[in-house]
Amino acid sequence: ITAGGNILSARGSQQANAVTSAAQGVDLTAGNDVGLLSSPFVVDAPHFNAQAGKNIYVLALRDATSDTIAATAGQIVLTGKGALTLDQLQAGTELRVNAASNLVIGTASSTDQMNLVSGANLQATTLNSAQAGIQAVATGSLSVDTAESALDQRYTSQANMVLTDVLSHQGAITAQTAGNLSNNSSEANTTITFDAVGSIDINDHATAGTAIDLNAGTD
Repeated sequence: ITAGGNILSARGSQQANAVTSAAQGVDLTAGNDVGLLSSPFVVDAPHFNAQAGKNIYVLALRDATSDTIAATAGQIVLTGKGALTLDQLQAGTELRVNAASNLVIGTASSTDQMNLVSGANLQATTLNSAQAGIQAVATGSLSVDTAESALDQRYTSQANMVLTDVLSHQGAITAQTAGNLSNNSSEANTTITFDAVGSIDINDHATAGTAIDLNAGTD
C-alpha cells in the first residue's frame, strides 16, 4: 500500500485494515503518516514493513515480524497483541513499542525518548537514543547487547537481566530485576544503580560521574 499523503484507518477500533496470511505480508509506504495516534492502522499479517515521511502508528493483531519500520521525521508507536520481532526501527522523534508477548529488536534508533515494553521476554541487540533516554520493561527476562543514550536509561524485569554494554552520556543508568543481573560494562555521567533480588555480576567495569549503588539479594 503506497500513498503520497497518509495511510489511515477508516474502520472501528482494532478492526483489521490489511489482512494476509502470505509470508511476504504487508508493506506500507506513506509520504506523511501511517495511521493516527488515536486510530492506528491495524495489520492482521505475519509480516509487515512500514515507512513514512512523518509518523507511524500500527497495531499488529497477531505474532508478527518486520524488516524495516522507519519514520523519517516523526514518531513510531507500535502495539502488538502477540509477539513482535523487529529487525530495524528508525524514529525521527520518539519510539514506543509495546508487545503483549515476546519482543525481539535488532537495531532501534530514535532522536527522542525510547520506550520498550514486553509482556514476556525482551531481547535487543542495539539501542540508541540520540537526544533523550531509554526505558525498557519486561514481565520476563531482559537482554540488551548495546545501548547508548544522551539521557537516563532505566531497565526493569521480573526475571534475569543481561546488560552487556550500556552508556549514558549525560544521565543515569538504573536497572532493577527480580532475578540475577549480569553486566559487562556500564558508563553514566551521573549515577549507576543496580538492584537485583538475585546476584549481580559485573564482568568488566562500571563507571559513574557521581555514585554507584549495588544492591544484591545474594552474593
